[in-house]
Amino acid sequence: MKKAIRKLTILTLTACMILMLGSVVTSHASVWGGYIGDVPKTEVDITVDGEEDPIYAYGLSIEVKYEKDRPVKATGTAKLLYADGKLFVFARVNDNDVREPDQEGRDTSPWITDSFEFFINLDNDDDVSKVKQYRVDCGGWPTVYDQNGLRDYGPKAAEKHFTYAAKKVDGGYCTEMAIPVDALGKDIGVNLQINDVNTDAEELTWAMVYSEATDGGTDSWSVGIYPYISIGAYSEASLDGKVVQETPTPEGYTPEPTAEPTPGDDEGTDNNEKDQRKGLSPAVIAVICVLAAAVIAAAVIMIVRGKKKSGNKA
Repeated sequence: MKKAIRKLTILTLTACMILMLGSVVTSHASVWGGYIGDVPKTEVDITVDGEEDPIYAYGLSIEVKYEKDRPVKATGTAKLLYADGKLFVFARVNDNDVREPDQEGRDTSPWITDSFEFFINLDNDDDVSKVKQYRVDCGGWPTVYDQNGLRDYGPKAAEKHFTYAAKKVDGGYCTEMAIPVDALGKDIGVNLQINDVNTDAEELTWAMVYSEATDGGTDSWSVGIYPYISIGAYSEASLDGKVVQETPTPEGYTPEPTAEPTPGDDEGTDNNEKDQRKGLSPAVIAVICVLAAAVIAAAVIMIVRGKKKSGNKA
């Protein structure tokens, strides 16, 4: 009997370990969107004023022009650098019809403006609750949002999160951000999006950064298929140029993933849409393990009692 109990106990613990391992695997680094490149680190001072400092010429350049089932009119290019613990993002948006934002709309639905958005997932996994969205519109109105209740719209609320600027130029506008992130040497998931208001506030299109998972744009909050970048892991920039220290081999990169990503249904205009995390959470795994142990313990008790009754009858 003691041997049987030991075997049941070992089986229970093994099953729990397998389940826990499964939960870890499902939250691995997201690689579906593809690797974009390394953001050079620099010691050059950058002024956030909506104008392109010369050092940006050596930053990581990312095109924002891909569409998904919709026509795109406004496109652009973002250039990224990492300095003094901040991710600097300068974006040049090509838009021949820049519309003056409505202040009431800014306060309630700021995504319905001509604007540039930058999404960051510092853990580069498929958990949408870890994503933070930074937005600056063509007039310099900032917002910061996440899926955990953060909703800081306007200068007074957003300025504690990042530094920002915007400037209208011929054929469009420029935005600039300096986002504090402790990410040197890390891989982080990103999404870049341009919102374009056309004939009225109800006609909105948007362009995004390329994603290998969809062969085009990534849905706004579909974190599981975000492309990703490395931060200062392989290159450094100065006013003399960019030095690549080694060939990028980002940690966690898998050329042939074994499971297909599941794009979300988000259409880019509803900040209340939430993507679902793949796999079981650790809390659910713990509950399953406890229940499994309780069932096995009950079975053992019933077996022991049954044997005792059989012995008494004999």
